[in-house]
Amino acid sequence: MRFGVVGNNLYGQMFTRGVNAIKDCQVVAICPDIEEDIDPMAVEYSLTKYKDLQSMLQSEALDAVLLASVTSHHTQQIIIALDKGLHVIVDRPVT
Repeated sequence: MRFGVVGNNLYGQMFTRGVNAIKDCQVVAICPDIEEDIDPMAVEYSLTKYKDLQSMLQSEALDAVLLASVTSHHTQQIIIALDKGLHVIVDRPVT
């Protein structure tokens, strides 16, 4: 399975390490919640970096999205990913 991560924070790093440890699963792309010229996560894990979720979903053939972004953005991001037919994993319970 190919995963994209939204959020370059501690949870995003933990998700990425965990997914990459599973056979036949790999995080391949990231769109950071904190925009930086050089994203340490993108460099460390050789991820393609995108400026936003829409760009990532249009450019990558993903099976799932891991949301480790700001909680207030989760609802909109979940809807976007589900509309594309992707599995969604969120770092917080949906309220």
